[in-house]
Amino acid sequence: PENFYEIKTQEYDGYLLQPMSLNTLSSNLRQYYIPQESPQKIHEERTRSRAAKVLVVEDNKVNQKLILKVLRKMGHKVSLAEHGLDALNILEKETFDIIFMDMQMPIMDGIEATRQLRLRGDATPIVALTANAFKDDRDKCFAVGMNDFAAKPLQREVISAQIQKFSFNDKPSTDKHKIIIADDCRSSSEVYKLLVSIHFPDCTCKIARNGVETSTLLDSFKPDVIIFDLNMPDISPDELLQLITKNLNIVIILNTALADDDEKVIVANSYKIQGRLRKSQEKEFIIKTLKDSFLQIPVE
Repeated sequence: PENFYEIKTQEYDGYLLQPMSLNTLSSNLRQYYIPQESPQKIHEERTRSRAAKVLVVEDNKVNQKLILKVLRKMGHKVSLAEHGLDALNILEKETFDIIFMDMQMPIMDGIEATRQLRLRGDATPIVALTANAFKDDRDKCFAVGMNDFAAKPLQREVISAQIQKFSFNDKPSTDKHKIIIADDCRSSSEVYKLLVSIHFPDCTCKIARNGVETSTLLDSFKPDVIIFDLNMPDISPDELLQLITKNLNIVIILNTALADDDEKVIVANSYKIQGRLRKSQEKEFIIKTLKDSFLQIPVE
């Protein structure tokens, strides 16, 4: 082509004007002949430069050495537990970004250890380590609150992907809400707390068994959401709701098996109730009700 217009209309990747400088030539060579890193590659490099705090729960010495070597070489901070009970003791004193938990161990296996962690409100992401990838194993993992599973022996790529997935996902911290479960029924309150820990791991959840504990937590914990039972001991629904509504920013979820025409329910409905749960309700509805309640929390 003999002029600039003809050059622009052709399918050239670029052009150079003569006489050219060394800097211009160098710049074009870098642009077209040196591979450019994709945004995904750049993100992965940044992820590798960030150290996660990892707990490995594994009884097999060979597997221990392998995963510890890989994690430390990747720059992560690693602690080791020999079995599930050892892990529970460690987690009483320390917090971690992620846990790699073997399913089959002496003294206490990974399933029981995870169950106990979730019951006490620990929402640390847990990846199950298993030699089998059968559906039954996966179902057992998820049933007790594990977040994912990985087949042994662990590969570096799998370890990196799991840490990136659960530790460095860069999600906004909009779900760090505080929840009180005011319910004297131990089984019911523990189920709610377990669901919160699994599905809303950024939330902090506390249980109150009676009116006194509820009143204390309202003052000290300052919750965003309260799920309360109408049949709490030592306090009437009206008294409890008066305490709650002193703070207009608390989202109230009623939790009762009583009929809509029950006097206690009628009293409760005279206040601003943002959600309603019934005892022994499906977990999907409980999760949806909690999600909806978070949307109603006033933005300061």
